[in-house]
Amino acid sequence: MTQFHNPVFRTGAYIVFAVLMWVAVGAGHRGVQTVSALLLTFAALCYGFAAFRGQTPASSTITGGTGVSTIV
Repeated sequence: MTQFHNPVFRTGAYIVFAVLMWVAVGAGHRGVQTVSALLLTFAALCYGFAAFRGQTPASSTITGGTGVSTIV
C-alpha cells in the first residue's frame, strides 16, 4: 500500500478518474458527473503540483491518519 503515499501515483490515478468522468460527460451524462469531473480534475492538478514540489500527503486524524502534528 505504500504506492498510495506517492504523489505521482495519486496524480495519475486522479487523472484517469477525471478522464473517465469527462468521457461520461461527453457521452451526454450531465449534472453531477460534470461537478465530479471538475473536482477530480482539480484534485489531479493539486496532486500534480505537490508531486512537482516533492511534497508528501499530510495525514489527518479525521480520515484515520496519525495527525498532522507528526509531520512537523
